[in-house]
Amino acid sequence: MKILALVLASLLIAVMAAGCSSETKDDGGKDDKQTVDTGKKTDDTKDDGNDTGTDAPETSTGETLYGLYGVVVYEDDNCMFRIDNVVNDEFWDSKLFNVTLQNKTSDKELSFSVGDVCVNGCMLSTLFLETVEAGKTITSDFDLAIGDRTGDPQEIIMDLSVSDYSDLFGDPIVKDTFTIYTDGHDASNVKYPERETTDNEKAVVDTDEYTVVVLGIEDTGFGLPTLELYFENKTDKDVNFKIDEVTIDGNYYTAYSGTDVTAGHFAYESSSFDGNEIEGTPEKYEFTVKISDADELWGDPFFEQECTFEP
Repeated sequence: MKILALVLASLLIAVMAAGCSSETKDDGGKDDKQTVDTGKKTDDTKDDGNDTGTDAPETSTGETLYGLYGVVVYEDDNCMFRIDNVVNDEFWDSKLFNVTLQNKTSDKELSFSVGDVCVNGCMLSTLFLETVEAGKTITSDFDLAIGDRTGDPQEIIMDLSVSDYSDLFGDPIVKDTFTIYTDGHDASNVKYPERETTDNEKAVVDTDEYTVVVLGIEDTGFGLPTLELYFENKTDKDVNFKIDEVTIDGNYYTAYSGTDVTAGHFAYESSSFDGNEIEGTPEKYEFTVKISDADELWGDPFFEQECTFEP
C-alpha cells in the first residue's frame, strides 16, 4: 500500500506540473530562481507594518540544523510556506524538514507540492504533497537524504508549486524555484562536494555535456542486484537520465530507472530490475543510456549510447 501511495502521489505531482506548463519560461526551461532571505522570520514580520492579519502559529522553540529556523520560503496574500526547523530523522537516516503551510484564501482549497530539491548540487528525491482548506494552517514535514554525498547544506534549491485543488490544470498560484543559503553562505562561496568514487567504477558516458558512471553493483538480498549510478548534467538545460534495454549475462530485464537532473547539477540512482532471479554473480551488464528533456514526460531522447559494465 505504501508503494501504491507513493506512485499515486508521483502521478498527481506530474499532473500538476503538466497543468502548469502554460506559464512563461526563460530559455533554460524554468523560471528565474528566487533567493530566499533566511533572515526573514515569521516571528519578525508582525511588526514591520505589513502584517497580513493571518494567524499562522509562530515557529516553536527547539534545536534546528544548519541555522534553518522559521524561514519563510514564500508568502503572499494567498498562501505561505515556511521551514520551521530541520532535525535528524534517525529512523530513515535522513533529515526531517518541518514546515508550516497556510491557506489565506476564503474560498479555495490549496494544494502545496515540493518537486525537485537540490542540496549542494546533488539532486534528492522527495514526495511532498499536501492540501490545505480555505483559511486554515497546517504543519507537515518531508525527508531529505542529506549525508556524505551532499555534505552539510550550504545551498538548497527547491521547486514549490501551489495550486487551486479544484482546478489543477489551471494556472498555478505559485510555481517557482527558490534558493536557500544556510548561515554564512551565498552564491559566491558555495562549494559542491567531490563525486563518490569506487574501486571498480566505470565511466560509460563522458562528454562535455554529460557524465554517467557505474559505481558498482549492490546486492539487495532478493535475487536481483541494483546498478549504482552517478549522473552529471553539465548543460544549462534540465534533463532526465535513464537506462533502458538492459541485458544481464544475455538475459533481458526491465529497468526501473529515471532521474531528473537540473542544469549544472548531479544525481545518484540505484536502478533496480524486473525479471528472473539471477543465480550466482553476473559477469556482464549491457544497457542503453538515454537522456531527454526533463520538461517533456513522454518526449523522445535526444542522446542515446550503448554501454557495457563488467564488475
